Amino acid sequence: MRALDQLQICQDLPEELQGLFELDADCAEALWALDQQAASALDLAAMTRDTLASLAAIPSARQELMDRLTEAQRRRVTERTAALRARLLPEQAYNQIPGRDPQID
Repeated sequence: MRALDQLQICQDLPEELQGLFELDADCAEALWALDQQAASALDLAAMTRDTLASLAAIPSARQELMDRLTEAQRRRVTERTAALRARLLPEQAYNQIPGRDPQID
């Protein structure tokens, strides 16, 4: 998602991106919910099921999006993704999740 955003490749493909963004949001929401004080009141079985379903759907949604890009765009996204992943730190997993301050841990 960061690579696509930074390269501004998919600004004209909102329908194709919507599914991928929704899956990404599902995963972020699951992380946020687990950190809440009331996490014990959550239906963890349902949450696990839904999160696993979202995770399983990501590869096909990503491939569908990549198939719509030109070869040059795919190469740029792949290169940028590799560079971003090489720089990410575990504590950045919560970046941009509302209500979460990674400095507290």
